[in-house]
Amino acid sequence: MLIERSPDNKFVRTYSKKKQITLNTFGDLVAMSNKSETAEYRDVLFSTDKYGFRNNKIYPDNSYDIVLLGNSFVAGVGTKN
Repeated sequence: MLIERSPDNKFVRTYSKKKQITLNTFGDLVAMSNKSETAEYRDVLFSTDKYGFRNNKIYPDNSYDIVLLGNSFVAGVGTKN
């Protein structure tokens, strides 16, 4: 499972820690136009770090942490790591 329910708040969902999956997907325009025959499928790697964030490398200790809250646009659904 890639998304987990927070043990502290039933309304909060987080990504699972240390997960990696490859999704076969296509762009949003095909989904909105209902013309599946024009879809160009591509593989997209979706992975999370030891904290459940979509970081794909280790950052130095003097880097800043930024948290973005939002929907699939903030999560970057359909984009490669």
